[in-house]
Amino acid sequence: MENKQNLPTYTQFIEAAFTALKSLKAPVTTEAASAQIRKNLKLKEPLLEIPHDSRTGMTEADYRIGCALSFLRSRGVAAKTKEGIWTITSLFSDREAIDVDEVEESYHLRYPDRFGGDSQGQLLAWEKNLYDILQNLSASRFVRMIVKFLAAEEFKDIVVIDFSDNGSCYGTALAHGDKTKRTAFCAKRFQEVTEIREIRELRGAFSNTIKRGIYITLGGFSEDARAEAKDPRKIPLELIDGMDLVRKMAEKGIGVSAFKDYRIDQDFFESLDS
Repeated sequence: MENKQNLPTYTQFIEAAFTALKSLKAPVTTEAASAQIRKNLKLKEPLLEIPHDSRTGMTEADYRIGCALSFLRSRGVAAKTKEGIWTITSLFSDREAIDVDEVEESYHLRYPDRFGGDSQGQLLAWEKNLYDILQNLSASRFVRMIVKFLAAEEFKDIVVIDFSDNGSCYGTALAHGDKTKRTAFCAKRFQEVTEIREIRELRGAFSNTIKRGIYITLGGFSEDARAEAKDPRKIPLELIDGMDLVRKMAEKGIGVSAFKDYRIDQDFFESLDS
């Protein structure tokens, strides 16, 4: 029986997604792009039937295609209109292919404030390692990690109401000092971009006892989603993306501990000759 390990890697899906968007004539819909990605990767039955999980009914191939397109969009390689049409951005329009590591590094340099890292915006080794660990946690471990994170953020009476075997969970908790009004939280292990629709769906699920919300994802948020979360007319909603979570975990010492290191001053030793 085929399993997920027989599918192409996420990197191969991303590279195939870029090639698909480049080769197709406008307008390129998500359906057209997905079909071309499957063709580029020569995906056939039974690989196309491997399930992603038991709850969503989505296949693993379709899940990886969605992640690949979201990666291209979140990293500024591709854009998607409100009508659902995909295009390659001007930054990459002259490329015939992409190197995923190069795209990631370029993105970090363009937006260092989103990632922490060193003075040049490069991800530090521990940041990348921690993010990779979070991505590869089992669903149950990810949910338990979120509970520990919320506890470190001084939430109490944390209740996980629902969770899925892909690592998504929803629940409520009491913030420090609150006795009746609860905070709703939603956490997803997904790496794709969270859109405005999902922000509205979360708010729509709030009961009258909810004072504010927290949305945690290992992926990112679209600009529309961020704007929606900040709407002052609605219940406050804090957004925590993947690198926000990494930094907050470091600040609270959750699975991370600081240690002192030393750098050799080679110039000092060379100056001894003068």
